[in-house]
Amino acid sequence: MSVNLYILWAAILAALACQVIFARETAWIYILSGMLCGTFYFIVRKITNGKLGTADVLFGIFQGLFLVPKLMPLCFGIECLVTLFVINQRLGKEKFPFIPFMSVGLIATFIIQVIIM
Repeated sequence: MSVNLYILWAAILAALACQVIFARETAWIYILSGMLCGTFYFIVRKITNGKLGTADVLFGIFQGLFLVPKLMPLCFGIECLVTLFVINQRLGKEKFPFIPFMSVGLIATFIIQVIIM
């Protein structure tokens, strides 16, 4: 249940470089979105007394680098629904990593973003 932070930092830097290279005019929106998403998960981490790890916050920054800010609530909603569905079906009160659910939310919202825009 641990994620190597160096891999997440490399992913964040690679995504940031791709945004700056390939989306020069709109890169600031994705950078802002990454900062907002990372801040959201950081606040959730503080409210829940560290239930989310540092990797979850860093993955939130990575997640935000791919989504426009107006679709972030949709991403958070998908993550919560998938998490609640899986917890009710299989896990019960066991500990589980949150990054797989964040990945599902990112992929689903990114597909919706590509279709809409």
